Parts: sequence; structure tokens; C-alpha cells
Amino acid sequence: MGARVTVSLETPDALVPLFFLGLENLIRNKEAAGRPQDPDDLACLKSRH
Repeated sequence: MGARVTVSLETPDALVPLFFLGLENLIRNKEAAGRPQDPDDLACLKSRH
């Protein structure tokens, strides 16, 4: 999976691209960051993986 997922949001005036990390990359980023909240976030994310 790539580093970024792209979808388009249709508004009355235009299509707006939305960019976000895929689940695997989000997990990798949280493992690397090591912030105090990350272990709890990782447990939740990995249970959905």
C-alpha cells in the first residue's frame, strides 16, 4: 500500500481531493513516533487491522 490514500469529495462547486495515510502507514508512523498516547492508539488500530 502506498504512503497516501486519495479520495475525492464532491461538493456543489467542485471535486475536492482528500489525502490521508493508509492504515498500515499510520501504524508504522505511530510505532516510530513513540508518543505517550501512541501505545493505546496502536492497540486500537491493530485490533482493526
